[in-house]
Formats: sequence, structure tokens, C-alpha cells
Amino acid sequence: MKALRLTLLFLVTSLQTRALDSLGQYYTNVYQAEKCILNRDYKNAAQYYEAAFLFKHAPFTLDICNYSYCAALNNDYDNLIHLSRLLVLKGADTFFFRKSIYNGFRKSKEWSSLIKEYPQLTVKRDQTINYALIKRINDFIYRDQSVHCILVNNAKDSEFVARMNRINDSLSESLIALMYENDYLSEEVIGATFNDSNFVAYPIYHALVIHEFQKHGDKLTKPMYEAIKKGKIRSDIGLKLMQNGGNPRIVFDEDYIILHDTLWTMDLRNAIPIRRIVRILYDTTNIATEKRAEFYCDESENIKNKIYYNYRRYIFSKINKLYYNPFIIVPIAEIMQEEPPKEFYQLFLVSDYPERFLKN
Repeated sequence: MKALRLTLLFLVTSLQTRALDSLGQYYTNVYQAEKCILNRDYKNAAQYYEAAFLFKHAPFTLDICNYSYCAALNNDYDNLIHLSRLLVLKGADTFFFRKSIYNGFRKSKEWSSLIKEYPQLTVKRDQTINYALIKRINDFIYRDQSVHCILVNNAKDSEFVARMNRINDSLSESLIALMYENDYLSEEVIGATFNDSNFVAYPIYHALVIHEFQKHGDKLTKPMYEAIKKGKIRSDIGLKLMQNGGNPRIVFDEDYIILHDTLWTMDLRNAIPIRRIVRILYDTTNIATEKRAEFYCDESENIKNKIYYNYRRYIFSKINKLYYNPFIIVPIAEIMQEEPPKEFYQLFLVSDYPERFLKN
């Protein structure tokens, strides 16, 4: 019966997305799965993930995490042990599974089997992940942070800023070389980042990308574009192609939502607006929609719903958080045409914040 349901789901999805390539069909099924998660329909979400994984031999860790949550909530431990193996191979340790969502799994015979397999899985992981390459990237980050962390006290020092920009240029060129030499620094090469029981949904080198585009550089545009189109980097993990003065920009950030046609920025951790990023994008809804489609990004309506979902989880519970791209573009009109939930005012401050910010 399960196989029949999956076959029917696969056929329907394939007909709906027949004009898409395999990567496009992967994302289409993933976004359908995420919509099911928003509706707490974890059984259908799992089926969409299963269909999605048919289109990509190496699914992204973010999607494996979300799929494993669905399997846990469905008590589908046969599937969950397989997904858990994949997560371990990507870099997770047993502490990752200490989340309460995995409580039932940890009492199962499948968990006992995973623990027995764990040493062999880590050996296989160590043979796959390039730790020497990760060390080089971390060295780049250390060099980057050594100047950016003291920028506040030296922002008016033209010589310091010039030196910082030279360092940025050098690091960007070095990162590009590593990307072309090492499969665009895909998860297959450098794994994923796990912090205790949390998965970190952005690459370890994201700070280097941020700083390249903060100084209006475009060195990384081409390799990042290629990495997305080749399916080496998940299109919407803190990543957007943006228009700024006619030049394409790809920007990484963990903490900020940019609402285009405004200069809104906000900090999701503290749920208050801030003013760190300005003049990000002057664009129209149609162009933004086309960009989302070109880079396999989800529709704005679905993205907005993910914001609502995760904000409620942020305030009330972190157990069932849906991993998704926390850095997105949402048309302002779509937010203001309807009344947001009461608790959402604190985050968006719809009534007065945009006008007040735009005056400054």
C-alpha cells in the first residue's frame, strides 16, 4: 500500500513538474513536503520527501533533517534509522538525536542497531569528508574575522579599510579556487555543520560570502550561481541572488529577513527590527518571483507561512522547528494585505516601522 501511494504521488508530481529538470523536481517535492509539515501532515510530508530523494542521489542535509523529523513523528523507525545513518555520514553525532522529538526512537531496537553501527559509520565519514579542506576554510574564516571584528573601531581609518578589502579580495579568490577544485565545496566534500543537537543550515564559509558582497564585490557570483544550478548547494539556505545597481549579488545571512520594496531588516533571535543591512534591493514582485523560480526557490506564500510557523515555534517551542532558509525575500504587499497574528506584530511592527526606517 505504501509503495502504491508513493507511486501515485510520484506520477502526480511528475505530471505537475514535467517541464522541470531533476533538480527542479527535487525542490518541487521538497517544498510540497514542507507545506505538509506546516499543516502537521507528517505522513504525506514523508511521502513527498521520499519522492524528492528519487531525483537527487545526495539529498541536502537540511532536507534529511526535516524528513527524519517526519519519520520520528510517524513512528517510522525503519525509515528513520536509514535517515539517521545519512545524518551521521554528514557529520552528526549521537548527541544530535538527544532532541525530545527522537525520544521514542531512542527506546527502539533501531536505535540500538544505529549505536552498534556508529563506529563504522564514523570511519566511513572520515574517509569521505575532507577535513584538511575544512581546516583551510576555517583558516580563511579566522583571517577574515581578525579584521572584521575590529572594524567598528577602525571604520574611519581609510588605510585599515583598504587593507581589509585587500584581505577580502584575497580570501574570495582563494575560496573560488577551492570551490572549483573541490566540487563547489558541496556537502559531499565538507559535510554539514552540527552544533550539539542542532543542525546549522548554512555553509561554514558563509561569512566570507557575506563580506564579499558587503563591499559590493562580485567575484563569487559566478561560482555560487554554478553551484546552485548544479545542485551542489541548496538554493535557499541563506542564499539569494539579488539585484543591486544592475549587478547580481548572492548574499548569505542567518539572522535577517529582507522584505523587498522596503529597507526592513529584523533579527529573528531577538524578534526585534534592526538596521544592519540597508539598500539591499529595489525590485518588483514579478522580477523577484522570476528570480525565485530561476534558482529553485519556494513561492513567497509558502515562505511567508514558514516564517509564521517558525516564529511560533521560536516563541513557544523549539522541538518541531522546520529547518528552512531564514534569509528570504517576501513582497511587502503580501504581508500588509492581511492581518498578521497578534504575536507577529512584535517581529514585523507592520504599522509604523517601514515609514520610520525609510526616513533615516
